[in-house]
Amino acid sequence: DLLAALAGPNHRPVSISSAAARRKTAALLEQLRVRWHHHQQYAANQDARFPARLLVAANSTPVVVYLDLPASRLYLFGNQDGQLWQLADFYATIGRKGFGKEREGDLKTPVGVYRITSYIPGRRLDARYGPGALTTDYPNALDQTLSRTGSGIWLHGTEPGWVNRAPRASEGCVTLSDIDFNRLYQLTGGVGTHVPVIIDDKPEWILPNELLDRRRTARNIVQNWHHSWLQGDTKALARYYSTSTSTPQSIPSSTQATWLGDRTEIFGYPGQKETLLARIVMDQFAGASLELAQYWQRSATGHWQIVAERQSLTRGQRQIAAGTTLTKPQPDPGA
Repeated sequence: DLLAALAGPNHRPVSISSAAARRKTAALLEQLRVRWHHHQQYAANQDARFPARLLVAANSTPVVVYLDLPASRLYLFGNQDGQLWQLADFYATIGRKGFGKEREGDLKTPVGVYRITSYIPGRRLDARYGPGALTTDYPNALDQTLSRTGSGIWLHGTEPGWVNRAPRASEGCVTLSDIDFNRLYQLTGGVGTHVPVIIDDKPEWILPNELLDRRRTARNIVQNWHHSWLQGDTKALARYYSTSTSTPQSIPSSTQATWLGDRTEIFGYPGQKETLLARIVMDQFAGASLELAQYWQRSATGHWQIVAERQSLTRGQRQIAAGTTLTKPQPDPGA
Protein backbone atom coordinates (compact mmCIF):
# COMPACT_ATOMS: atom_id res chain seq x y z
CA ASP A 1 0.00 0.00 0.00
CA LEU A 2 2.85 2.33 0.85
CA LEU A 3 4.63 1.61 -2.45
CA ALA A 4 1.39 2.05 -4.40
CA ALA A 5 0.74 5.43 -2.76
CA LEU A 6 4.22 6.60 -3.65
CA ALA A 7 3.85 5.37 -7.24
CA GLY A 8 0.75 7.48 -7.86
CA PRO A 9 -2.78 6.79 -9.16
CA ASN A 10 -1.64 5.69 -12.65
CA HIS A 11 0.45 2.82 -11.26
CA ARG A 12 -0.84 -0.62 -12.17
CA PRO A 13 0.35 -3.39 -9.81
CA VAL A 14 2.24 -6.21 -11.45
CA SER A 15 0.76 -9.66 -11.01
CA ILE A 16 3.00 -11.89 -8.90
CA SER A 17 2.57 -15.46 -10.03
CA SER A 18 5.37 -17.56 -8.53
CA ALA A 19 5.34 -18.68 -4.91
CA ALA A 20 8.96 -17.56 -4.44
CA ALA A 21 8.14 -14.06 -5.71
CA ARG A 22 5.12 -13.85 -3.43
CA ARG A 23 7.24 -14.82 -0.43
CA LYS A 24 9.83 -12.16 -1.24
CA THR A 25 7.12 -9.55 -1.74
CA ALA A 26 5.47 -10.49 1.56
CA ALA A 27 8.83 -10.21 3.32
CA LEU A 28 9.42 -6.77 1.81
CA LEU A 29 5.96 -5.56 2.80
CA GLU A 30 6.43 -6.82 6.36
CA GLN A 31 9.75 -5.00 6.58
CA LEU A 32 8.13 -1.81 5.31
CA ARG A 33 5.31 -2.19 7.85
CA VAL A 34 7.76 -2.56 10.75
CA ARG A 35 9.89 0.35 9.58
CA TRP A 36 6.86 2.60 9.10
CA HIS A 37 5.45 1.66 12.51
CA HIS A 38 8.82 2.49 14.08
CA HIS A 39 8.87 5.85 12.30
CA GLN A 40 5.36 6.78 13.44
CA GLN A 41 5.20 5.23 16.89
CA TYR A 42 8.58 4.39 18.39
CA ALA A 43 10.63 7.28 17.06
CA ALA A 44 8.20 9.85 18.44
CA ASN A 45 7.89 8.18 21.85
CA GLN A 46 11.62 7.63 22.29
CA ASP A 47 12.59 11.27 21.99
CA ALA A 48 14.85 12.00 24.98
CA ARG A 49 13.99 8.61 26.53
CA PHE A 50 16.11 5.58 27.38
CA PRO A 51 15.44 1.86 27.84
CA ALA A 52 14.47 1.12 31.45
CA ARG A 53 16.71 -1.97 31.46
CA LEU A 54 19.88 0.13 31.17
CA LEU A 55 20.24 0.83 34.89
CA VAL A 56 23.99 0.99 35.52
CA ALA A 57 26.52 0.69 32.72
CA ALA A 58 30.09 0.15 33.89
CA ASN A 59 32.37 3.15 33.42
CA SER A 60 34.82 0.78 31.75
CA THR A 61 32.20 -0.01 29.07
CA PRO A 62 31.92 2.89 26.62
CA VAL A 63 29.10 1.32 24.56
CA VAL A 64 25.99 -0.79 25.19
CA VAL A 65 23.97 -2.68 22.56
CA TYR A 66 20.19 -2.75 23.05
CA LEU A 67 17.77 -4.70 20.84
CA ASP A 68 14.11 -3.65 20.90
CA LEU A 69 12.52 -6.86 19.61
CA PRO A 70 8.96 -5.63 18.86
CA ALA A 71 10.39 -2.73 16.84
CA SER A 72 13.01 -4.89 15.04
CA ARG A 73 15.50 -2.21 16.03
CA LEU A 74 19.06 -2.40 17.36
CA TYR A 75 20.34 0.63 19.28
CA LEU A 76 23.87 1.49 20.27
CA PHE A 77 24.31 3.75 23.30
CA GLY A 78 27.46 5.54 24.34
CA ASN A 79 28.31 5.62 28.04
CA GLN A 80 30.58 7.91 30.01
CA ASP A 81 30.44 8.15 33.81
CA GLY A 82 26.93 6.70 33.77
CA GLN A 83 25.64 9.18 31.21
CA LEU A 84 24.02 7.53 28.18
CA TRP A 85 23.46 8.90 24.71
CA GLN A 86 22.31 7.26 21.50
CA LEU A 87 25.06 6.69 18.96
CA ALA A 88 23.12 4.85 16.26
CA ASP A 89 20.10 2.68 15.54
CA PHE A 90 19.60 0.03 12.86
CA TYR A 91 16.81 -2.09 11.45
CA ALA A 92 17.44 -5.70 12.56
CA THR A 93 16.20 -9.16 11.63
CA ILE A 94 15.61 -11.88 14.26
CA GLY A 95 14.69 -15.58 14.23
CA ARG A 96 12.06 -16.98 11.88
CA LYS A 97 9.98 -18.21 14.83
CA GLY A 98 10.33 -15.01 16.81
CA PHE A 99 12.02 -14.72 20.20
CA GLY A 100 12.25 -16.56 23.50
CA LYS A 101 14.81 -19.22 22.59
CA GLU A 102 14.54 -22.46 24.61
CA ARG A 103 16.24 -25.18 22.60
CA GLU A 104 18.70 -25.71 19.78
CA GLY A 105 17.11 -25.45 16.34
CA ASP A 106 13.91 -23.70 17.44
CA LEU A 107 14.72 -20.77 15.11
CA LYS A 108 14.16 -18.23 17.89
CA THR A 109 16.28 -15.34 19.14
CA PRO A 110 17.06 -15.45 22.88
CA VAL A 111 15.77 -12.87 25.34
CA GLY A 112 18.19 -11.73 28.04
CA VAL A 113 21.47 -9.98 28.78
CA TYR A 114 24.57 -11.19 26.97
CA ARG A 115 28.05 -10.04 26.02
CA ILE A 116 30.01 -9.79 22.81
CA THR A 117 32.80 -12.34 23.08
CA SER A 118 34.68 -12.00 19.78
CA TYR A 119 34.71 -10.71 16.22
CA ILE A 120 35.02 -13.07 13.24
CA PRO A 121 35.85 -11.43 9.88
CA GLY A 122 33.74 -12.40 6.90
CA ARG A 123 36.65 -14.04 5.07
CA ARG A 124 36.62 -16.79 7.72
CA LEU A 125 32.86 -17.39 7.45
CA ASP A 126 30.29 -18.61 4.98
CA ALA A 127 29.04 -15.89 2.63
CA ARG A 128 25.64 -15.80 4.36
CA TYR A 129 27.22 -13.94 7.31
CA GLY A 130 28.15 -10.97 5.17
CA PRO A 131 31.22 -8.93 6.18
CA GLY A 132 31.58 -10.55 9.61
CA ALA A 133 30.04 -11.54 12.92
CA LEU A 134 30.12 -10.48 16.57
CA THR A 135 29.66 -13.58 18.73
CA THR A 136 27.82 -13.64 22.07
CA ASP A 137 27.92 -15.77 25.23
CA TYR A 138 24.51 -17.41 24.74
CA PRO A 139 23.68 -19.61 26.63
CA ASN A 140 24.68 -17.67 29.73
CA ALA A 141 24.58 -19.00 33.30
CA LEU A 142 20.88 -18.27 33.69
CA ASP A 143 20.02 -19.94 30.37
CA GLN A 144 21.93 -23.02 31.44
CA THR A 145 20.10 -23.37 34.75
CA LEU A 146 16.82 -23.01 32.84
CA SER A 147 18.00 -25.88 30.57
CA ARG A 148 18.08 -23.71 27.47
CA THR A 149 20.18 -25.16 24.67
CA GLY A 150 21.72 -23.99 21.43
CA SER A 151 24.74 -21.90 20.51
CA GLY A 152 26.10 -19.62 17.82
CA ILE A 153 23.79 -16.66 18.50
CA TRP A 154 25.64 -13.89 16.70
CA LEU A 155 25.18 -10.37 15.38
CA HIS A 156 26.18 -10.45 11.72
CA GLY A 157 25.68 -9.10 8.21
CA THR A 158 23.42 -10.29 5.39
CA GLU A 159 23.93 -12.90 2.71
CA PRO A 160 24.66 -11.88 -0.91
CA GLY A 161 21.62 -10.87 -2.94
CA TRP A 162 19.90 -9.12 -0.04
CA VAL A 163 20.19 -5.65 1.41
CA ASN A 164 17.94 -6.50 4.36
CA ARG A 165 15.86 -9.52 5.32
CA ALA A 166 12.31 -9.68 6.65
CA PRO A 167 11.86 -8.87 10.36
CA ARG A 168 11.84 -12.61 11.13
CA ALA A 169 14.12 -14.48 8.74
CA SER A 170 17.22 -15.74 10.58
CA GLU A 171 17.90 -19.03 12.39
CA GLY A 172 18.06 -17.14 15.70
CA CYS A 173 20.87 -14.66 15.11
CA VAL A 174 20.43 -10.89 14.88
CA THR A 175 21.24 -9.76 11.35
CA LEU A 176 21.83 -6.29 9.94
CA SER A 177 22.46 -4.96 6.46
CA ASP A 178 26.13 -5.15 5.55
CA ILE A 179 26.43 -1.36 5.72
CA ASP A 180 24.84 -1.27 9.17
CA PHE A 181 26.94 -4.17 10.45
CA ASN A 182 30.14 -2.48 9.32
CA ARG A 183 29.01 0.66 11.12
CA LEU A 184 28.20 -1.33 14.28
CA TYR A 185 31.61 -2.98 14.20
CA GLN A 186 33.29 0.36 13.62
CA LEU A 187 31.58 1.75 16.73
CA THR A 188 32.26 -1.31 18.91
CA GLY A 189 35.38 -2.84 17.39
CA GLY A 190 37.84 -0.61 19.18
CA VAL A 191 36.18 -1.38 22.51
CA GLY A 192 37.04 -5.06 22.52
CA THR A 193 34.95 -7.88 23.94
CA HIS A 194 32.47 -7.95 26.83
CA VAL A 195 30.23 -5.24 25.35
CA PRO A 196 26.77 -5.78 26.94
CA VAL A 197 23.97 -6.87 24.61
CA ILE A 198 20.45 -6.52 26.05
CA ILE A 199 17.79 -8.32 23.98
CA ASP A 200 14.40 -7.07 25.22
CA ASP A 201 10.98 -8.56 24.48
CA LYS A 202 9.05 -5.93 26.49
CA PRO A 203 10.85 -2.62 26.01
CA GLU A 204 10.00 0.31 28.24
CA TRP A 205 11.38 3.73 27.33
CA ILE A 206 11.51 6.19 30.22
CA LEU A 207 12.65 9.75 30.87
CA PRO A 208 16.14 10.40 32.32
CA ASN A 209 14.85 11.38 35.77
CA GLU A 210 12.90 8.14 36.14
CA LEU A 211 15.90 6.14 34.95
CA LEU A 212 18.03 7.91 37.55
CA ASP A 213 15.57 6.94 40.33
CA ARG A 214 15.59 3.29 39.26
CA ARG A 215 19.38 3.38 39.03
CA ARG A 216 19.66 4.54 42.65
CA THR A 217 17.36 1.73 43.80
CA ALA A 218 19.37 -0.91 41.93
CA ARG A 219 22.68 0.43 43.27
CA ASN A 220 21.38 0.35 46.84
CA ILE A 221 20.31 -3.29 46.50
CA VAL A 222 23.76 -4.39 45.38
CA GLN A 223 25.71 -2.07 47.69
CA ASN A 224 23.88 -3.35 50.78
CA TRP A 225 24.85 -6.90 49.81
CA HIS A 226 28.44 -5.75 49.24
CA HIS A 227 28.62 -4.15 52.69
CA SER A 228 27.69 -7.47 54.33
CA TRP A 229 30.20 -9.26 52.10
CA LEU A 230 33.07 -7.03 53.18
CA GLN A 231 32.07 -7.26 56.85
CA GLY A 232 32.20 -11.04 56.65
CA ASP A 233 28.75 -11.16 58.23
CA THR A 234 27.44 -14.55 57.09
CA LYS A 235 24.13 -14.17 58.92
CA ALA A 236 23.40 -10.82 57.28
CA LEU A 237 24.68 -12.09 53.94
CA ALA A 238 22.36 -15.11 54.04
CA ARG A 239 19.34 -12.79 53.93
CA TYR A 240 20.32 -11.78 50.40
CA TYR A 241 20.17 -15.35 49.06
CA SER A 242 17.04 -17.36 48.33
CA THR A 243 16.54 -20.47 50.46
CA SER A 244 17.54 -22.71 47.55
CA THR A 245 20.72 -20.75 46.74
CA SER A 246 23.84 -21.39 48.81
CA THR A 247 25.52 -18.48 50.55
CA PRO A 248 29.18 -18.19 49.44
CA GLN A 249 31.48 -20.06 51.80
CA SER A 250 34.55 -17.91 51.14
CA ILE A 251 34.09 -14.27 52.16
CA PRO A 252 37.10 -12.01 51.62
CA SER A 253 37.92 -9.40 54.22
CA SER A 254 37.93 -5.72 53.36
CA THR A 255 41.71 -5.89 53.03
CA GLN A 256 41.46 -8.64 50.43
CA ALA A 257 38.71 -7.32 48.18
CA THR A 258 37.83 -3.85 46.96
CA TRP A 259 34.73 -3.14 44.90
CA LEU A 260 35.68 -1.66 41.57
CA GLY A 261 32.63 0.50 40.99
CA ASP A 262 33.73 1.59 37.52
CA ARG A 263 33.64 -2.07 36.45
CA THR A 264 30.25 -2.89 37.98
CA GLU A 265 27.07 -2.99 35.90
CA ILE A 266 23.40 -3.61 36.68
CA PHE A 267 20.73 -4.29 34.05
CA GLY A 268 17.09 -5.22 34.21
CA TYR A 269 16.84 -8.78 32.89
CA PRO A 270 14.24 -9.25 30.12
CA GLY A 271 11.99 -12.29 30.06
CA GLN A 272 12.17 -12.91 33.83
CA LYS A 273 9.80 -11.62 36.51
CA GLU A 274 11.32 -8.53 38.19
CA THR A 275 14.90 -9.68 37.76
CA LEU A 276 18.20 -7.79 37.80
CA LEU A 277 21.60 -8.90 36.57
CA ALA A 278 24.52 -7.42 38.51
CA ARG A 279 28.06 -8.00 37.25
CA ILE A 280 30.54 -7.08 39.96
CA VAL A 281 34.33 -7.00 39.79
CA MET A 282 36.44 -6.94 42.96
CA ASP A 283 40.21 -6.84 43.20
CA GLN A 284 41.66 -9.81 45.01
CA PHE A 285 45.18 -10.69 46.03
CA ALA A 286 48.07 -11.74 43.72
CA GLY A 287 46.86 -9.55 40.89
CA ALA A 288 43.64 -11.52 40.32
CA SER A 289 40.08 -10.17 40.18
CA LEU A 290 36.92 -11.81 41.45
CA GLU A 291 34.04 -11.44 39.02
CA LEU A 292 30.48 -12.13 40.16
CA ALA A 293 27.39 -12.44 37.98
CA GLN A 294 24.36 -12.22 40.26
CA TYR A 295 20.73 -12.69 39.25
CA TRP A 296 18.46 -10.88 41.69
CA GLN A 297 14.71 -11.40 41.86
CA ARG A 298 12.03 -9.68 43.90
CA SER A 299 10.12 -12.11 46.13
CA ALA A 300 6.38 -12.07 46.80
CA THR A 301 7.09 -10.01 49.93
CA GLY A 302 8.99 -7.39 47.93
CA HIS A 303 12.43 -8.46 49.18
CA TRP A 304 15.23 -8.69 46.60
CA GLN A 305 17.23 -11.93 46.75
CA ILE A 306 19.95 -13.62 44.73
CA VAL A 307 18.51 -16.64 42.92
CA ALA A 308 21.58 -17.43 40.82
CA GLU A 309 25.25 -16.52 41.12
CA ARG A 310 28.38 -17.33 39.17
CA GLN A 311 31.86 -16.56 40.50
CA SER A 312 35.04 -16.53 38.44
CA LEU A 313 38.60 -15.59 39.28
CA THR A 314 40.53 -13.92 36.48
CA ARG A 315 43.99 -12.60 35.95
CA GLY A 316 44.11 -10.14 33.09
CA GLN A 317 41.78 -11.60 30.43
CA ARG A 318 42.36 -15.21 31.50
CA GLN A 319 39.92 -17.09 33.70
CA ILE A 320 41.74 -19.21 36.28
CA ALA A 321 38.77 -20.54 38.31
CA ALA A 322 34.97 -20.52 38.17
CA GLY A 323 32.00 -21.78 40.14
CA THR A 324 28.23 -21.45 39.87
CA THR A 325 25.43 -21.56 42.43
CA LEU A 326 22.10 -21.59 40.64
CA THR A 327 18.42 -22.20 41.23
CA LYS A 328 15.52 -21.71 38.85
CA PRO A 329 14.23 -18.11 38.89
CA GLN A 330 10.56 -17.42 38.32
CA PRO A 331 9.77 -16.67 34.66
CA ASP A 332 7.74 -13.67 33.64
CA PRO A 333 4.17 -15.02 33.36
CA GLY A 334 3.52 -12.62 30.50
CA ALA A 335 6.65 -13.57 28.56
